[in-house]
Amino acid sequence: MKAELPPNEDARLAALDEYDILDTPTEAEFDAVTELASRLCETPISVVNLIARGRQWFKSEVGLGVRETPLETSICAHAILEEEFLMVPDTRVDRRFADNELVTGEPFLRFYAGALLRSPEGFPLGTLCVLDTKPRQLDAQQVAALRTLGQHVMTMLNLRRSNRELQATGERLQSVLAGRQRLVASIAHDLRTPLSVIQLGATTLASAPLSKDSRRTLSTRLRQASESMNDLVQDLLDHESQEGGALSVERKPMAVGTAITDVIELMHPLAEQAQVRLNYSAQGPVWVDADGRRLHQVLTNLVGNALKFTPPGGEVRLELRPLPGAVEIAVSDTGPGIPREEHESIFDPYVRADRGDSYGAGLGLAIVRRIIEAHEGEVGVHSELGHGSRFYARLPTCAPPHAQAEPAAT
Repeated sequence: MKAELPPNEDARLAALDEYDILDTPTEAEFDAVTELASRLCETPISVVNLIARGRQWFKSEVGLGVRETPLETSICAHAILEEEFLMVPDTRVDRRFADNELVTGEPFLRFYAGALLRSPEGFPLGTLCVLDTKPRQLDAQQVAALRTLGQHVMTMLNLRRSNRELQATGERLQSVLAGRQRLVASIAHDLRTPLSVIQLGATTLASAPLSKDSRRTLSTRLRQASESMNDLVQDLLDHESQEGGALSVERKPMAVGTAITDVIELMHPLAEQAQVRLNYSAQGPVWVDADGRRLHQVLTNLVGNALKFTPPGGEVRLELRPLPGAVEIAVSDTGPGIPREEHESIFDPYVRADRGDSYGAGLGLAIVRRIIEAHEGEVGVHSELGHGSRFYARLPTCAPPHAQAEPAAT
């Protein structure tokens, strides 16, 4: 007679899965329990049996030589329907088992006793059982011993589950800590450029008297740098306010040329200090549906990297080129170039291209890719050693909200 399924079978199987015990290798601790159970109960067979979907699986066994059997022939499948304990003195006279092929054929089981393995949540998971090939009874001490050993098995299973949960918690905490470290490195990376502008401006103010126009220009650049730093701090606050640190973008139609000229104005002092020409060319006005602060972040990263790797007397050029349904923003430099095998990996976090003396956490291009992909765009690089590099970001275009012209290229 095949055992009926428990009324809460789906929940019971889910509870069993939480232990992650099925199909694991044998373990000495469980084998010691089955050995002891056989000795105390004086039976040739002892099993730590877990009732899974469509099968019974043995975490440990003595005297059977197999690790699982079909559920149809399972005596333990009946045992888990009992409250705590099932003993069958003679299987041949029990209508549930008289026709069982394990009773009528090899190994000709005649006796069964099983202590229920019940989870703390109340789900019956299986049994610690002993079996014999001849009819018999367990005395009171043997029944008590089998119950106690069953409780011990359940304690070991619960400890395994708790250890797995603790390990998973530890891994999550490590992931959170690593995320925090990446966040700090990311913010430090992005703050470097505007901070350099402010430091350069302070040096200029202290080194020589300035004309009214020069002071006004310098004041504008310092304001832009401070606003950029403020935006980065706001990004940090946004990051903290969102579960998992998901990147937020607030997209609206904007003129790409405006964002580029703002960045050129911000980066111009650094280009002068590095003795590098900073130029911009565009093919007509272009509008994109983008987050202006995030696009500013992309451009300062790309231009900052280009200035860092371009030797004195070289050039960094920004280009705006329309494509079908998209626009390409490219930043080219006359630096040492990047080996072809590094073209993909340099967009990964903490990877830096070997282009001479470099610094930083290797996050700039990873930040660029994440922002552009959040805008449904793509990034890439064309570069050869000794021939400079050309980084590009492609974004979908949109219709302008009104007849506003873009600033002219300079």
